[in-house]
Amino acid sequence: MSIWERFNNIASSDEVNNAKNEFTPLAEGKYVVTLEEVKPAETQSGFPKIEFKFRTLENRIIFFNQLLQTTNPDMTAKNIANAVVILGKLANEEIHFTNMSDLESKIYGIPLNVNQYDIELSYRYSGDKAYPQVKVIGLHTDGGTTSSDGFMNLPNGLEDELPFN
Repeated sequence: MSIWERFNNIASSDEVNNAKNEFTPLAEGKYVVTLEEVKPAETQSGFPKIEFKFRTLENRIIFFNQLLQTTNPDMTAKNIANAVVILGKLANEEIHFTNMSDLESKIYGIPLNVNQYDIELSYRYSGDKAYPQVKVIGLHTDGGTTSSDGFMNLPNGLEDELPFN
């Protein structure tokens, strides 16, 4: 008799397969998400980072950490600039960096569980680990996109169907 035989009925193969699918990394691509959590944090080394938790329309979670400071000062400035762009897209307004304390206060002003965003998910590989990279495109719109001047662009081909120009 197996020592685990008494546990044979704790989960069905369907339940395990469904749970397994939840933990399989999402494919690279574009997703519509809501922002469930954003918070300032620190790495194990004590470097500042921002932790993001997004949820797709398919109820899948994307965790993304934006490291801010590194041992390379050039990368630190680039990482902070990337964080400022991401936070600006999430806040739907331009954010200007002055200092880290001010940036932290901006993080707390980002709306949670309210807006839907279009994001592009990719991965950065280091050895055998894959680290999600998120590019926030902007607020999600049904079918169209928002231009840099804030006006709605129509889906391709729709402008030809309008009765006016």
